[in-house]
Amino acid sequence: MRWNGLTGSIDQIRPGEKEWNQIFLHKADPVETYISEWENFVETIGGLKPPLVTGLDGLRALEVIEAARRSAPTGNQTMIERSNLENGNNL
Repeated sequence: MRWNGLTGSIDQIRPGEKEWNQIFLHKADPVETYISEWENFVETIGGLKPPLVTGLDGLRALEVIEAARRSAPTGNQTMIERSNLENGNNL
């Protein structure tokens, strides 16, 4: 599976196939996306709003990426372990 953040496309290639197949497409205005990110950042550091994306969200994304990396050589499914942070524990 691959994701293209510039085009908003998620593609998949199945075992034995040679071509990528688009399975999802989300067209967004990149300028508007960045403006929204900056607005949330400023509001967050100003104490006005919580962040839309947290450090825990980033950690979860890294856990998915790591699971994909571990499964790539064999094609087998890999379990994603929940981090200790989800239970309120610190690293």
